[in-house]
Amino acid sequence: MVAGLAISGNLLLETGLLSLLQVYPLTVTGSTSISGTINTATSATGTKIFTGAVTINSGGVWDLSGQNPATSFGGGITMSGTTFNMVPEQLHSQQTNLCSVQVI
Repeated sequence: MVAGLAISGNLLLETGLLSLLQVYPLTVTGSTSISGTINTATSATGTKIFTGAVTINSGGVWDLSGQNPATSFGGGITMSGTTFNMVPEQLHSQQTNLCSVQVI
């Protein structure tokens, strides 16, 4: 049984599709850099926590709208990509570092 995935460093998705956010909780303690596609194609189960800065680079896609899991951002979001989809009710910021969104 998998309890969740914890990445105690940086998450880098240069190309392709990352659907590891499916059924389990996910925590990334470093920065996250997306140039490919990240989504939740099959399940809203498990909170997704990003404590470092999240950057969606040019051509990058962030699409959690299909299942809308609870998602927390501690280091803000820089959006330079093509798509950022989430249901606003599921966008949370960590109390210790309020979420900022910068669209470039």
